[in-house]
Order: sequence, then structure tokens, then C-alpha cells
Amino acid sequence: MKKYIMFLIIFFLGTNLYSQPDIDISQVSLSEKERTFLKKIGDKKIDVFIENSDNFLFFYDLEKNQRGLYPKIIQDMNYIFDLNLNIIPKEIFELSRLKEKGEGTIIFDMLEKNDLHNHYVFSKPIYNFNTAVMGQQDIKKISDLKDKKIIFLKGDKLYDDFMVKYGYLNITPVFAKNRKQVFENLNADESLLYIGEVEKNSNFIDLNNTVKLNFLLTEINSSLKFAVKKEYSPLKDIFNKLINLYNDKEKSQLIEIYLLQYKKNNIYFDSEEREFLSRLSKLQLVLLKDDNYFPYYSRDSKGNLKGLAIDYINSIKNILNKNIDIEYTVKEDKIYEESYTHKDFILPLLIKTPEREKKFLFPAPYYSFNLSVYNHKSAGFIDDISDLEKSTIAVIKGAYYFGYLKNNLDDATYIYTRSLAESVKLLREGKVDFLVGDMKTIENHLLGTKINDIKIAGVTDKTYEVSFAVNRDNPQLYSILNKIFSKLHIENKFLMKKWNADYAVFSGDYKVSIFILVISLGILSITLGSYRNVKNRKIALQKITLSLVTTLENANYYNDEDTGNHIRRVNEYSRLIAEKLRCNKNFIKDIGYYASLHDIGKIGVHDGILKKNGKLSEEEFKSMKEHVKIGYNLIKDANLPSMVENITLYHHEKWNGMGYLEGLKGEEIPLEARIAALSDVYDALRQKRSYKDGFTHEKS
Repeated sequence: MKKYIMFLIIFFLGTNLYSQPDIDISQVSLSEKERTFLKKIGDKKIDVFIENSDNFLFFYDLEKNQRGLYPKIIQDMNYIFDLNLNIIPKEIFELSRLKEKGEGTIIFDMLEKNDLHNHYVFSKPIYNFNTAVMGQQDIKKISDLKDKKIIFLKGDKLYDDFMVKYGYLNITPVFAKNRKQVFENLNADESLLYIGEVEKNSNFIDLNNTVKLNFLLTEINSSLKFAVKKEYSPLKDIFNKLINLYNDKEKSQLIEIYLLQYKKNNIYFDSEEREFLSRLSKLQLVLLKDDNYFPYYSRDSKGNLKGLAIDYINSIKNILNKNIDIEYTVKEDKIYEESYTHKDFILPLLIKTPEREKKFLFPAPYYSFNLSVYNHKSAGFIDDISDLEKSTIAVIKGAYYFGYLKNNLDDATYIYTRSLAESVKLLREGKVDFLVGDMKTIENHLLGTKINDIKIAGVTDKTYEVSFAVNRDNPQLYSILNKIFSKLHIENKFLMKKWNADYAVFSGDYKVSIFILVISLGILSITLGSYRNVKNRKIALQKITLSLVTTLENANYYNDEDTGNHIRRVNEYSRLIAEKLRCNKNFIKDIGYYASLHDIGKIGVHDGILKKNGKLSEEEFKSMKEHVKIGYNLIKDANLPSMVENITLYHHEKWNGMGYLEGLKGEEIPLEARIAALSDVYDALRQKRSYKDGFTHEKS
């Protein structure tokens, strides 16, 4: 029992980066077979082969000690079970040779394949990596990879998995020895792309500004497992018992710990910065009085702060690995930028302006957005900021956008408010014509308060970048934050994904409000096309993010209530099918959310065709088929996952190649489109119609 307690202390306090998952290691109960096995091997040295990856999984610290998730697992297995596991780092192609020959007692991070079962047994997954397409090119969807040259690591399991699912894309594989070579090739040749796990490549992405993360391949399931030679199979069972003590959230938390630990190992502070950190005991974080300022921060049901800015603060604190007291100060009536009271303060919501640069230093921005304009649902739309001339605009006192409005509008009236809530109130009462701000912040407020009589009128080409401002007389804190932010590119990508998906769930009068919002979206797509250049239009459309998925999902609801119920059932059926197919968890979650968008393009098809009782004419059917293109064009620039594009574009393809529009067949059709199509047809067969009875489950 003492050993279990010591293990708990070492495992969870040894990292000293995050508050650790609260689990009870004493729950690990070994079977008689496992205890006999441990006694039999005694202190025999057992080699564990891992990838010499130089990332959070395995790296060397400044004293050349082995660090990372792999060494920690081995260290803890050795301690708690009196084992003598010995780490041997190898290049990935060397690991591939070992597994092909059936050599190596334990090999970490292996793809479980049938042909390997002759030699190995496999542990449960420790973690599911995010696999992404990377490169200098702008790649938005799977079909864009057709005929491309794509780099894979030599011997990497991802190549086999990719070819099984997407072999029809006719790619040209290029194999690299290690990740350093991968990114050298990517920088040298912009025609090359790379498919790899995001977390394993974070250090190289931090150092390569030209290489972009394009999109995640949710269908490529890269799981962290280890393989054990069959004669040592009890070790697999012992390890699985430890893994069972963690839920998915706790496993992800451990990954975050070692990602930050690795980044900390690669940040070098000079003597002045180290001296500053040695005496830093408190950081004052100044927030706005509004408790819900999405995506920067909000309070959950227990009153705890969460959000993008809070996550960044935690990352900063944990990378510094220092017991710093974070004092959360709420701004009351003072102007935000004048509300600090401590010399070591951070204003996490400031936008850099020439005037503010006289008082503050601005590290690299952590968030950006385009200024959006809102008005009453009964009013029109805008396609340029000049359309606000001669209007009355609600402006929050001290707001970042006021200078932009003054510089671009000669004849506008401004009414000053203390908060977004007050601005919304004035707009609803008709006392102002417009309010402006960040779409995410405003949409979340409207959805959370169930306000449906205000709509987005347009998105301007003015981009703002949000930074953590610090005192101009505090250059050491500025320099430290800059160095930390330069290492948080990957975290920024996934923090934004996390908070994009965390909007309040909209509810209300669907017959009116959903119709208004969908039509708003459609008109925006047209009016934004009249912007002065294509770049502005693209930027504006990219602002239609996951916050509007619920709106899009209900685009057909205003036609009839049964259609609304149908698309919700398609979501549920798709999720169940994906579970039965044992797709990865991200895929299951996403398809259960996005499958309902399969027919979103029907909002562009005439009602006479949609509601016609009887067979469509050839011309009518041709018009009906256009809904596939309409749907795709509606969402292609909306910054949604590639899964959504595949579902809308390919859900009428057929296994025999006789579908439309591309005539794809078999596995050329993306899996998500096949699942959504099956769910759609199944539900249609089950429902009773004026021209038919509903089928039974068995007949369907």
C-alpha cells in the first residue's frame, strides 16, 4: 500500500504543471497470473523500444536526462511493479523493421494490424492523436489531395491507414527518414504536403512560419498504443489496469502536461528574465465586469472562469512552472485599460492601437477577428462600412473600434454604453440602428439570452488582433510572454477549435428566428460578394463558423416540422452507424453533429419541386440535383470541418457509381457521406407518407 501511495505522489506531483486527475492507484488489483509473472521475471532487464521523436513523447532536457510521456510511463511501471524496463530510442523506420521481424519485447506507438498478432498483443489506446494535412498550400478538403505529392515518415503507420481509406486519390507518396527532414522538404518545395500527427510535430510547426495546419483527418485514427511480445502478455494486462483508471479528459490532460513540459524545455530565458521570474509572485489579470465575454472568458454553473484567455493564462503559469498567484480583478466603472492596480498586470482583452502603444507593450496576438455589424431583423444588410453613415450606433465606452468608426464615418451619431448587454437592449428598443463587435462574442450573447430579433447585417474588412497587454515599464514580462506565445501555435489552433465549438445552444421560435438567420446567411453570401476584393469576401465568409451550425441544421425546418425532425434523426442514426463501425471518437462525435447538414442545399430549390407529390420531371430532377452544389457552395468557406463538405457534396453518390454529381463508386465515396446517405434513406423509408406506408425496420 505504501508503494501505491508513493506512486500517486510521484506520478501526479512530479510533473508539477497542472492539477492532476484525482484517481486512486490502490484500485489496481493484480490477478494471480500477473503476480506470478512479475515474480518469475524478477529484475530481468526488458528493453522498451520507442521513437527518438524529440517531442512531448520523448526528449532530452538540458542535462541530457530522458523526459516526456514515454519515460514517465516506464518510470512509473518500474516503480510500482518492481520492473526493470529499459528505454532504447530508435528512428521510426528502425521500429518498423523490428515489428516486421517480430523482434522487440515492447514497442511503443504501434498500429494494431492482423499480421502483427502472430508476435504481439496490444495495449488499450492511451490517447488518440489529431492527424492533419500540413504544408504551404491551402488545402481545405480531402478531394484537394487528388494527384498530390504527400510526405509520410518512412515506416509510419499513417501511410498504410491513409492508403486503405483514400487510395483512390492517386497520391504520390514521398518518404522521409525523420520529422526534421519532413519540414526541410516542406520549406524547400511548396508543392509538397505532409500528413502527420499534430501533437508529435508541434515543435517543428512552432519553428516553421511557412507551414500551415490545413485540416484534420478525423477518419485517420492514430492511437497511442504499445505492443508486447506474446510471451510477455501479462505486462499488457497490467498496464491496461492503470489506463482504466483514467477517463478521456484525464488522458488528454496528461498529454497537455507533457506538451507544455516539452515547450518549457525549449524556451530559454536570459539573466534579466530569470531574475524577474525569481521575484515574480503575483500577476494581476484584469477582466471586464460582464461574466460572459465569449470566447475570452465566462463563468460556468459553479462560478469558475473558463475560456480562451483563461486557458492561455494557465499555459503561461504552467510553462513557467512557478507558484504564481493570479489575481483576477474585475473592472467596474473605469475604462478597461485604466483599471489595473498592480505593476505586474496583464490586460488580456486589449487591441493594439498607436495611442495604446504609448502606455503598453503588446506580445504576439493570441486571437483575431473581423469587425461585424448587427441590426434589427426587420432592417436591411450592408456591404460596406459607409452604409452606416447617418445612422445611430451603440458604442461601448472606451471600445477598440471607435477610432475606426470615426475615421470612416463622417455623419454618424454615437450613443455610449457600459456593456454589450446595454448596447443590445438599446438596439432592440429602436434607440440605435446598429451595434458592432466580434461576431463570436455577440452571437454567443444573443444565443445564450435567446434573443432572436437581432441579426448580423454584415462583416467588414477591418481585422483586429487581441493581445495580452503589459505595462510599458515592464519589458521583462513582455519578453517572457513573447517567448511563451511563440511556442503556443499548436495550442492556439486547438484552443480556438475548443472554444468555437462551445457556443451556447440556441433555442426559441424556429419558425421565425431560424428562418431569419438562415436567410441572413444566404443574403450575406451574396452581398459580401460585392466587397471591393475577393480577399475581403473570403475573410468575411470564414467568420461563419461552428456557432452557426445549429442555424444551418435547421435551414429546412421552416418548410415543415417533419423535415426538422428528420434531420435530427439522421444525426442520431449516423452516430449509431459510426459507433457500430468502430470509427474513432472524434469521427463519431462530429458525424453525430454534422450529418444533418446533408440537404442544406435544398434551401435553394423551389418549393414546388421540394413538395411535389409524385415523380419529378427530367427538368425538375435536374434542378433537384443542384442542391448538392448549393449546399457545398454555402458551407465551403464557412471554416467547417472537411467532413461537412464531403457530406453535402457526396451524399447522393452510390456504391455502384450511378449516383450524382461526381459518379463516385465504392470506397471512392468518403465514409461520412456513405453513412449520412444510408441514414437519410433509412429514415425516409421508415416514415409514413401520403403516397406510402412506413416500412418496418426489417424491411427498410
